[in-house]
Amino acid sequence: AHDAHSSVIFVRRWAASALGVADNFIEPLQIVRYFSGQEYRRHYDWFEASEPELWCSGQRAATILVYLSSLPEASGGATAFEELAVTVHPRQGSALLWPNV
Repeated sequence: AHDAHSSVIFVRRWAASALGVADNFIEPLQIVRYFSGQEYRRHYDWFEASEPELWCSGQRAATILVYLSSLPEASGGATAFEELAVTVHPRQGSALLWPNV
């Protein structure tokens, strides 16, 4: 299983340390690759009380986004926090961490 891979274990332990929690509180890793023209639309990384995910797995208290590759600023791929007027461009090996609740 991929959860036993040394890279996955390292990232999960790093995330747990960054958040100050035990690594069993870290969700399974999700990897996303975008192709030209694809995007992830604006959304929130927490669950409404009516969503079954909240009752099955609990509230997502924080999010960590790790960039696996770099992109030139003009090529897209940035993560935008519109209400904060902050845009972060992908740089390989960098990470963003933010609270959701």
